[in-house]
Amino acid sequence: ELEIQQTKALGSARHMAYTDSLTGVKNKHAYIEAEQLVNKQIADGALTEFCVVVFDLNGLKVINDTKGHDAGDKYIKSACSMICSQFKHSPVYRIGGDEFVAVAIGMTSDSLPKIRKKIEKQSASISAEKNFPFTLSCSIGAIPFTSDKKNLSELLLGADALLYEEKRQKHKQN
Repeated sequence: ELEIQQTKALGSARHMAYTDSLTGVKNKHAYIEAEQLVNKQIADGALTEFCVVVFDLNGLKVINDTKGHDAGDKYIKSACSMICSQFKHSPVYRIGGDEFVAVAIGMTSDSLPKIRKKIEKQSASISAEKNFPFTLSCSIGAIPFTSDKKNLSELLLGADALLYEEKRQKHKQN
């Protein structure tokens, strides 16, 4: 019986250590651990088809500053829920305050425009449905695995560069 209790406690501690407390998705610690596994699978040739998709929530600072941190938390949770609904079969990680990453196994670059459109459409619908005093919005950077990328870290850097380019374009339009 003591062994069962210890096993449950260990499982609970591990869950807490690898789960983001606000959103319930995996956290940065879990991402770092997963990165090692993915890199091994890449090196072994066992993983050849996937995309890294990075999300950065737009306007979180303004929401926190003008509507309060409860509204900011609601914004983060709603965005996370939206991202998870598009990546039901892929792990989603919250790697920063307003940054998420999905490692989309089996996804090709052909899928990326469709996902982007679905997320944009879903953002508008969630904002209206929940009667938010703000519009749910995120910038997205996505990059497929190619053999010239040696590891997940390189892919994340590439996806991040695309994300920040999109952010620059959005700022120019506003």
